[in-house]
Amino acid sequence: MIDPLEPGLRRNFHRRLLDEFTTYIRDNLKSGETLFTLPLNPIWYYLTNTKNPTYYKWILPGMMRTQEMEEVVIRYLESVNVRYVVYADLAIDNQEARRFPNYAPRIAAYIETN
Repeated sequence: MIDPLEPGLRRNFHRRLLDEFTTYIRDNLKSGETLFTLPLNPIWYYLTNTKNPTYYKWILPGMMRTQEMEEVVIRYLESVNVRYVVYADLAIDNQEARRFPNYAPRIAAYIETN
């Protein structure tokens, strides 16, 4: 029996997923268009040869200390009309308070509705 969690199979699955994702982004973004990844994962900018439309490489708990700081990020996103967002819905350190919508609710709501 083949173990689906065998390291070689996992590696091949992740490689295929990575290849498919990067190809999709490269094929669908127009020249000069941006990609936004959050709450982290700035490696996607490198792998897809895209730029982050904001000042922040990542948005982690404690970084958005005020509503105004979140509004600045939203204005950046609106100003360049970001069409693609890579969002990892995870509870950092397995703490629900450290899930993106819990520590940056305005940005999360903006992304969900746009």
